[in-house]
Amino acid sequence: MKTRKYIEIFAREAEEHLQLLRQGFLVMEKDGLVPERLHALLRSAHTLKGSARMLDLGQLGQVAHDLETLLKEVESGSRTLTPALTDLLLVATDALEALTAQAHSGGEIAVNVDAVLEGLKTGVLPEHPALPTPRAAEEKAERDTVRASVAKLDQMVNLLGEMFIVRRMFEERGIARGRIDLLGHVPALTGHLGQYARLDIALDTFPYNGTTTTCEALWMGVPVVTWPQSRVVSRQTFALLSAIGLPELAATDAEDYVRIAVELAGDAERLKEMRVGLRARMRDSVLCDVAGATRHLEHTLFDLARQA
Repeated sequence: MKTRKYIEIFAREAEEHLQLLRQGFLVMEKDGLVPERLHALLRSAHTLKGSARMLDLGQLGQVAHDLETLLKEVESGSRTLTPALTDLLLVATDALEALTAQAHSGGEIAVNVDAVLEGLKTGVLPEHPALPTPRAAEEKAERDTVRASVAKLDQMVNLLGEMFIVRRMFEERGIARGRIDLLGHVPALTGHLGQYARLDIALDTFPYNGTTTTCEALWMGVPVVTWPQSRVVSRQTFALLSAIGLPELAATDAEDYVRIAVELAGDAERLKEMRVGLRARMRDSVLCDVAGATRHLEHTLFDLARQA
C-alpha cells in the first residue's frame, strides 16, 4: 500500500543510494572497473528497483531496472565502460533523483524519462534527456531563496572563520591554498564513505589517533600512515595496521612519518597493489572475525563463571 509514510522513508533511503551511484560512476570512470565497487552499485540499483515496485512507482522502477541491466552488461563484459557510457549512467541517476523528488513532493519533472529508458536499452546517451518546463523553472527560482535562523547563520560564520584560520596555517608553512580541499559534513553514510574515493593516502592524527576513521579508510582501500606513541589513544591505528599485516605504515618518529608517506606516494605500483587488497586484508583479519571474537568472549565468560 502506497502511503505518505512509506514514500518518505523511501525518499530518505533513495538519497543514499543515488549518492553512492553517482560517486561510484565517477570513481569507475577515473580508476576503471573494480568488481567489489561494481557489485555495490548493482545492489543500490536493485534496491531502488525493488522498493519502487513495492510502492507502485512505475517509471522509477523501470529506470532502476534498466540501469541494473546495463550495469550487469558492463559486469559481463558485453558493454565497455566508456566516458560516453558513464555520462549515460549519470543521466539515468539524475532521472532517478528527479522521479524520487516527484514521488515525494509531486509536481512535474524536467527529465524525458522515455529518452533515458531508450538510452539505457541502447547504451547510447539520448540527445535530449532533459526537457525543462515552466514549473521546473519556477521551482528553481524558489530554491534560490533560502531562509536561515540567526543561530544557523552564526554557526556558518564560525565555520568560515575556522576554515580561514586553517588555510592560513597551511599557507604559513608553504602550502598553497589551491592544494587544500576542506570538506563539510556529509550526513549519509554512503556519501561519507564515498569521500574516501578522493584520497590516495590517509595521514593519521597524533597524539590522538583515529579508530573509526582508520577502519573506514582501510575498508575503502585507503592506506593509513600513523605515528604510534606511548598512550593507548595514540596506538589505536598501529594496532589496526598490525592486525591486517601492515605494521610498516607505522613510523618511529616525525621524520619517519614523513618518509613513509612520501615513499608510498612516490611508488605508484606499490600504492595501487596496497589499495586494491586492503578490504580483503581487513575482511580476512581478526578485525572481522566475528565468530572468533564471539568464541573468545564465551571462553572468557565461562572462565570467569568457574572462578566465581
